[in-house]
Amino acid sequence: MASPLQDLVTLLDLEAIEVNSTLTPRERSILNLGMIAALGKMEEFQTHVRGALNNGMTPNEIRAVLTQIAVYCGIPVGVDCFRTAKPIIDAHQKK
Repeated sequence: MASPLQDLVTLLDLEAIEVNSTLTPRERSILNLGMIAALGKMEEFQTHVRGALNNGMTPNEIRAVLTQIAVYCGIPVGVDCFRTAKPIIDAHQKK
């Protein structure tokens, strides 16, 4: 059973984002990676790296986004992002 918080997140996602098709899922993934990285929420970042791969981003594109994150959010955040994303990308590539 989903938690009330998860229900709220799902409702907000469906109502505010999914209904508006201006941005593709891939483009939303790029934005989400940057915003979540800037907030330093690495556990949530893991979920969005998986989502980005499922939304059609390639590992090289994710690495390029992570490089941009490092430049604009700071090297320590970029390092955390690369460390967090690496095992997820590696597992994805083994499939």
